[in-house]
Amino acid sequence: MKYRAIKDSIDLVVIAFACVAMIFCLFGEAETSFYTFLRVTAGLIGLIYILSALYYYLFKRIEFDRFLVDGYFLKKVICLVLLVPFSISLFVNTRVDLASFTLDSRVDTEELVYSKELYQEELSKGIAMSQEPPTNYWSIFYHFIDPGNQHMTTSPKGRALAGIMALLGIFLLNGLLVSSIIGWIDRRKEKWLSGELRYSRRFLGKFAVIIGSNEILASVLNNLLVPEEKLSYILIQTSRDIEDLRTELGSYLTEEQSRKLVFYKALRNSKAEIEQLCLSHCSEIYVLGESTSAQDGESYHDTMNMRSLTLIAEHLSSLPSSRTKLQRKQCRVLFEYQTTSSIFHFSDLPQTVKDYLDFIPFNRYEAWARKLLVEGQFGSIEYTPLDGEGIAAESDDFVHLVIVGMSKMGVALGLEAMLQAHYLNYNRARTRISFIDANVEQEMAFFKGRYANLFSLVRYRYFDSSLSTRSTWEDPMEAEDCLWKHLSEGGQNFLDLEIEFIKGGIESEGIRSYLKEIAQNENAKLTIALCLSPTHETIAASLYMPIEVYKSKRLQEIWVYQPESEDILLNLYTSSTNDLRYKKIRPFGMVYGDYIGDRKQYLKAILVNQAYNNYCKFGWPKNMFNPEDEALKEAQATWDMLDVQKKWSNNYFADSIYIKIRNILYGNKDYRNLNAIFGSAQTLDKIKTTIGDAIEANKDDLAICEHNRWNIQQLLLGFSPCDRELDGIFRRLNVLDNFEDAVSILELYAQWKKRVLLEELNFSFLEKDTLKERIKKLKNYIKEDVKCSELRIHANLCSFDNLSDVDAGAKDYDTVLNKAIPNIISLVDLYE
Repeated sequence: MKYRAIKDSIDLVVIAFACVAMIFCLFGEAETSFYTFLRVTAGLIGLIYILSALYYYLFKRIEFDRFLVDGYFLKKVICLVLLVPFSISLFVNTRVDLASFTLDSRVDTEELVYSKELYQEELSKGIAMSQEPPTNYWSIFYHFIDPGNQHMTTSPKGRALAGIMALLGIFLLNGLLVSSIIGWIDRRKEKWLSGELRYSRRFLGKFAVIIGSNEILASVLNNLLVPEEKLSYILIQTSRDIEDLRTELGSYLTEEQSRKLVFYKALRNSKAEIEQLCLSHCSEIYVLGESTSAQDGESYHDTMNMRSLTLIAEHLSSLPSSRTKLQRKQCRVLFEYQTTSSIFHFSDLPQTVKDYLDFIPFNRYEAWARKLLVEGQFGSIEYTPLDGEGIAAESDDFVHLVIVGMSKMGVALGLEAMLQAHYLNYNRARTRISFIDANVEQEMAFFKGRYANLFSLVRYRYFDSSLSTRSTWEDPMEAEDCLWKHLSEGGQNFLDLEIEFIKGGIESEGIRSYLKEIAQNENAKLTIALCLSPTHETIAASLYMPIEVYKSKRLQEIWVYQPESEDILLNLYTSSTNDLRYKKIRPFGMVYGDYIGDRKQYLKAILVNQAYNNYCKFGWPKNMFNPEDEALKEAQATWDMLDVQKKWSNNYFADSIYIKIRNILYGNKDYRNLNAIFGSAQTLDKIKTTIGDAIEANKDDLAICEHNRWNIQQLLLGFSPCDRELDGIFRRLNVLDNFEDAVSILELYAQWKKRVLLEELNFSFLEKDTLKERIKKLKNYIKEDVKCSELRIHANLCSFDNLSDVDAGAKDYDTVLNKAIPNIISLVDLYE
């Protein structure tokens, strides 16, 4: 801002100087040294303005257009008009005498406007004798302001110079300030304001591309417009009104940040407009889509974003190889609905997309749920974990998360809790997740239909809070017709999770009675998340719950969904008031949250995969933040070969790391600040040893806890356990010791597959295979074939005790992953 004010002041000073110089040169009687100084100085300044204008138009056209729009260009135009005659005189009339450092005339002014022969003989003694030759500047200015006096010139050179000056005068005085150029400026300004201007690659420098102006646009911009990114511009393509969008973003960004935004108005499903974005040269791509929460928001948001992704990949694939970069472009795509985003947790992508794009799908509700349950912090706001300071293996405490409102935020929070809320006391208590909604019957039906595999195993119940009686828990494993009793010893339910759906509004007496009841449960670690869509209703609900809830020692926090702004609640709970209702309230879900994700999370997931593949025995990468580290390159290459569901599995384990640490270090209040207390190598080794010893001491419970987490994860991803017949095949396969049995099992599997999948078996041994190799091939084939089948069956979906019966050695993976935790956090979170 200060820099722009200085430049504006310089223009005013130049205008004043040019006016003074013009007056002196026009009215001066002779070419004095002061006259020459003024003329040459003004000419040089004019030359600077001319060259600057050409430079900006040819090389920095975006800034050039911004000058036009901001109005600063008008002052520069005035400067240019006043100074051009001086610049012409500098080149046409001036010659430097290096010996004496003086300036003199290179062209006789008589050639331009003055000649004695033009006067009649009888007047020469009167007028001619009194006539004095004009100054250099006046001679040029004469033709510049009045193009009709070329007849006054007396030589071919004079006529040529007079013609040039006349043309410049016509162009600058009659065009630039009157019609043609002003009209051009107005048209270009209008195009800039409406987002119709397009720029070639050479004007953009290092730039990122954002397609769509979704509600989270300001958040994405704030994360990109940091010095570390070193971006010259961010190109935003949107179908919204550009002026409205500029005004809206101006309330979130600084003026300096706003100057880096370039807007294109276009539809994101237009192939021609996608080609205008110079995607082969951008640093990264975001496909956000347009608003979904505003009136008339996009109901087709996710479909359009996927279409845009396809067009981007097709465009990059159509470019000549010389114009495409070897490294795939990172492309983050926002999906508004969990039903869409969850597809990409297990579904693969078209080959074109995989070849040219590093596709990263994300959902803002899932991102916020992860921020609450995994990161536990947003800016200055800290959120208490569901398990508080942890739950020891011998504890009878259990996590109880109550979600009021099955909105998109509420459902995302519930799913994240199902993925992460698994603890060492699995054999004593189950995590309970309760959904409360006035329309819960319909929402429950949708939820159960979407996660049918989960509800074929998990304990759940539904009841109407307005009724005096409550239904009992339904346990599918206890049903007589249950298909999964073979999955655990004695047919007991092996999932450490239970879900309840409660009908009623937060204001109803039935729900208020329920909240009072659960607040008195001595073993519950209670967290209430208010996820109602209208902001004012959510605030009211947080402030006017039963007083017994606020007084309860079991209540940890009340999370209040505030997508627009957290200011009201932030002011309440940070104020000096002692009002009990405000003490435990925390706002969350603000649209300007961080949705880009932490690179550390990606690096942890890579290391989890390394540990799974037992790469750790060959050594870990030395520096996870050095792209030239050979071990890291190998880890990334291995990661790139994974299918998408395995990548998500590694991500979910990485998310659970600090939950596990918090529970094995039960009571250690420094669990949040582990990387802060690892300040030196000595401390690092000490803490690594401390965590390693704690993991070893809880090895068995941690392994079961991890398998419980993995079971829920696979069920949510759509996998199903083996039926009794297929389970029997795996049990026999697990104890093979001769080839004849292998052939027999292969025949059994072929029959099962043909009967269930209506497909022929596609498997054969090589003659050179040894018995051991054949048995291993068969086992791996059946595992992978089943996992990749249309039924999405996984043999390891069973109790931890039964795991060794269907997949010998599978238990070791849980132990290996848990033991790798100290190395993972030391290489990523604690790296100096």
